[in-house]
Amino acid sequence: MTPDVFIDSFGTRWQDPPPPRHRTAVLSINLTNQLLNPPDDPNIADAVARQTGLDPEMNMHVLATPGADRIVDDAAHQLTALLTADDRPVQLLVNCWYGRHRAPAIADAIGRRLHIHGVRAVVTHHHIDKPTVPRKYPRPGCPFCAIIHDGADATIVRAWSDTVAIVPHKGGCTPATFSSSPAVMSATSPPTRSWPAPPCSAPPNSPTN
Repeated sequence: MTPDVFIDSFGTRWQDPPPPRHRTAVLSINLTNQLLNPPDDPNIADAVARQTGLDPEMNMHVLATPGADRIVDDAAHQLTALLTADDRPVQLLVNCWYGRHRAPAIADAIGRRLHIHGVRAVVTHHHIDKPTVPRKYPRPGCPFCAIIHDGADATIVRAWSDTVAIVPHKGGCTPATFSSSPAVMSATSPPTRSWPAPPCSAPPNSPTN
């Protein structure tokens, strides 16, 4: 039986949004600037910060954040109203920045709320298994911090557990020259080597092989 609602959670930073569902109406919830990003909360233990929004401790933390209940309530109300007015299924897109914590927790909570009201909902988490979010507070004026924490425009080439590779907007790097910070690396192509460098430093020189 076809679900009434398809709920897709994802992370904006990966530039890989869920595909549209066939013949569905579409609603969206952007959590990028809503609710506190759990890894940015200094009161959370590292072990909990490494969890996803479906793990019990992290799930409870996200749903206890001020404003979370209202987001879930409003979404459930809008979805049930839309289903009443239109006989098509509905796709709900729920995104945060990484797609690991806020979006999965909120999407799952909305799905549970709909099931209580007899609505058939399927929840899919597209980026929940992406690399762990770095626990590093942004520095004012740092372009790398702006990419990692604030969603500044960047083309992500590849992601590792603690690093991402990006294509510079202009100059400053060659295919074998990198600049690194605790959470980001910049290169014109996927790097084959790396070395420690001070946060937000100018790109060091490197051999080409």
